[in-house]
Amino acid sequence: MSRSGVVHVLVDAHNVLHHDPTLRTWMHEPERARSELERLLAGRQHLHLFYDGGPGGEVRTSHRQGLAIDYAGTGEADDRIVRWLQTNHSRRAVVVTDDAELRRRVRTLGAGVADARGFLDNLRKERDPREDRGPLSPGEVDEWMRIFGLDRDSSA
Repeated sequence: MSRSGVVHVLVDAHNVLHHDPTLRTWMHEPERARSELERLLAGRQHLHLFYDGGPGGEVRTSHRQGLAIDYAGTGEADDRIVRWLQTNHSRRAVVVTDDAELRRRVRTLGAGVADARGFLDNLRKERDPREDRGPLSPGEVDEWMRIFGLDRDSSA
């Protein structure tokens, strides 16, 4: 059967967390690191995060912020990724990891691979910097008012 349709991105999440300089600083707070990763990836369709371990040591699959989240419980995320590929053999997939053994395993199943190093950097470059701006500060408002020759106290 040929693979067609959308490309599913399967992320070896702990591998990405360990290779991203910003997220790595929060590894002593695993839940915060995971939350930040999920915030960065939120809303992207066909993106699956696979975590080693998980709350209560249980296998769990859920959806948050538009992402499929998979916890391996007492198993390993690598095995869950391989199982996903075996179960979804007709779907196109790319696995994001720098784990050499996992890269070998997923290639034998026909999946593409992408480096964990730089994965988030590339996504951050794609984002419109205006998305994260937030509201203007009072000083910025005053500066724009001055530039456009407007008086804050005048009514339109």
